[in-house]
Amino acid sequence: MSTTPNPRPAGAYTGGDLAPRSAPSNVPGPRILLELGVIPLRLILGGLFVFAGVIKLLDPQQFAFSVSAFRIFPPGVGDHLTIVSTFAFPWAEVILGALLILGLWTRASALLTTLLLIGFIGAIISVIARGLAVECGCFGKIDFICGAKVGACTVARNSVMLVMAAAILAIGGGRLSLDRRRSPSHR
Repeated sequence: MSTTPNPRPAGAYTGGDLAPRSAPSNVPGPRILLELGVIPLRLILGGLFVFAGVIKLLDPQQFAFSVSAFRIFPPGVGDHLTIVSTFAFPWAEVILGALLILGLWTRASALLTTLLLIGFIGAIISVIARGLAVECGCFGKIDFICGAKVGACTVARNSVMLVMAAAILAIGGGRLSLDRRRSPSHR
């Protein structure tokens, strides 16, 4: 045993202060912040999709004109596919939007929403590349953020919604979701 006195005075640095400390119990961790942060994304994106779908369902003829103006479908079968699209897309938007708002089957609905938005963005870019002057019809006669004509702003708006859908897909429904109530595996 050494009898040398301790060279450090009382209260001096002992090296133990560099050890990792756990956060105080009242500070939320990053996972909790993500689970709370996804809630506004779900509500905003879901609300936009429900709104857009309902607007289209209230005026299906106007939406049919918009779908037809995109000239996506080949001649001969285009009329039939336009009619199917006129009713299928709005109902898909309403159902997916409602599921996102409720946080029910959140990842599945976010995946389908992501795929829809990729398709919408592709169709819009196709219209721009072909130089067509087309009104979007995305929100009926309401010009939400962008003007009525399809353009770069429309691509940007849909891209923002795509990022929101991808974030919901990655994070899940969050704290206030029906998924969380159904099963711990959906957290």
